[in-house]
Amino acid sequence: MTAEASDSLLCPLCGGPNACGNISAADNPADCWCHQPDRVFSQNLLDSVPTKYRGKACICQQCVAKQALEPHTP
Repeated sequence: MTAEASDSLLCPLCGGPNACGNISAADNPADCWCHQPDRVFSQNLLDSVPTKYRGKACICQQCVAKQALEPHTP
């Protein structure tokens, strides 16, 4: 596995595994946890991803859940 491939398996925010179903062996995006209707990726969360990982590594469930608990700022 290349460094780039292994980086895509890690959350760009916390460094933990992102459990991305979009890049799994089955390659079935509909199976990924991020397609659940209750998952919300705020723009602030997306903006917090370092530029070099944008479009290359998925945020993990724990980081998405954590941002949901944080107060929203306008």
